[in-house]
Amino acid sequence: MDDMVFAHPTSKATLNIRMRFFRFVDQELRDVSTQLRRYCKVQYKKNYNLLRSILAIGGIDACGMLLN
Repeated sequence: MDDMVFAHPTSKATLNIRMRFFRFVDQELRDVSTQLRRYCKVQYKKNYNLLRSILAIGGIDACGMLLN
């Protein structure tokens, strides 16, 4: 990003702020997803593993089905 040319002096700062926010939200989503999968693996171990054994069902999908 350092080699990008911006039309306005504040554009680069704005982009950097938005990228920091995006990285923060992305990390929060990853953390919550990890906690949710961990919870399902413990509380619904058998059913979670059965769902995960089906092709194309990921951890979050399995949690959604179990907790719905």
